[in-house]
Amino acid sequence: MKLKWIVNGAILILIFIPTGIIGYSGDLPPINTEIPACDTGISFLDACDSAIMVEEGVTIPAAAASFISADVNIEWGSNDVWVGIVSAEFADQCIDSGNGYLVCDTENLEFKAGGPDADGTLAWSLEGGDLRAVVGNSLGGEKETVNVEISYNVKLTPLLAYGVGIIGIALILLGIKAD
Repeated sequence: MKLKWIVNGAILILIFIPTGIIGYSGDLPPINTEIPACDTGISFLDACDSAIMVEEGVTIPAAAASFISADVNIEWGSNDVWVGIVSAEFADQCIDSGNGYLVCDTENLEFKAGGPDADGTLAWSLEGGDLRAVVGNSLGGEKETVNVEISYNVKLTPLLAYGVGIIGIALILLGIKAD
């Protein structure tokens, strides 16, 4: 009997099976942000036709997205404000505001999640790529401060978790059978 193989197999099972089935959930600290009103005070310029994109995006490697399953839920306290996730490639079509964000024409964006039709919430499952967050205000929206709450659940994909679990079982069986 090889105790080392049995212990390693048990560790693999105890770590990878629960992280594949249950995962890890949590909440990010709430974010208070001020959303400008649609009316800019300039004739023929309506800010509701525009979206504000963060200048710095997040790159999620495709390999990570194939091993990790993550669901993100974002809630904000207003139906006049919307949040969306877009590919970073749309940043080329936006104008640099000089304040750490870009101003984009909402009609030119293709949303992976959320967008102008979001009703105070956004649910998104992780996928690979270069991504950016955008926010905007619906027509007729007034200037307001919103509280944005973000929660997430991250776990291994079932194929990876169970695959490693099978390897753990095989190690235990080899450890028991070895003389």
